[in-house]
Amino acid sequence: MTATLVKLAFTGIRSRLLASALTILLTSAAAATIVVALEVGETARDPWQRTFDAANGAHVIAAVPTEADASRIATLPGVAERDEPIPNANARVVSGSGTDRLQLAGLRSRAHVNAPVRTEGAAPPTDGIVLERSFADALGLRVGTTLRLASAGGPIDLPIVGTAVSPSQARYPRSNPGLAWVPRSTLERIQPDRRRWYWTQAIRLAEPAT
Repeated sequence: MTATLVKLAFTGIRSRLLASALTILLTSAAAATIVVALEVGETARDPWQRTFDAANGAHVIAAVPTEADASRIATLPGVAERDEPIPNANARVVSGSGTDRLQLAGLRSRAHVNAPVRTEGAAPPTDGIVLERSFADALGLRVGTTLRLASAGGPIDLPIVGTAVSPSQARYPRSNPGLAWVPRSTLERIQPDRRRWYWTQAIRLAEPAT
């Protein structure tokens, strides 16, 4: 019986050779497309997951007006790990082509949750400025050069000492303004008015799926 079915199948293929060949080709192409899509999807996810793991990524990042608000969030039930609140201020990059907005995060010590992951040069916090990599690439800024920022007291030149990535920051310019890390003392020079600061609190949850 099996032999008869096989003979009938091959007889049908011979009688409709072109249609059979096209069917096999289309089926193979569809299968290959699915496999490639799955592999590309896995490849696209892996870099983000590796960055998240390297950064000890935050499950929640809260942006709030005051340091006290950030500290209260860090003590809420369900918080398993937290970092110190980080002050942020907006700045403007001064260049020949005009100005670009930049978010400055002022670090006093190395972050333990959602830490920037070094890609070139020095890791923050360090003297100078560390730029988020896609922002640096978009503006053609390189480690070892100087970045000029506007401030109330006049332009401030900072050496670019490194680049880094963060799992919480989409690529520039999809995420705008760009992101950079500076020492807390540098943030105070660029934006001395603390009323213009806002604070971010990065936390990891005991049960993030919940």
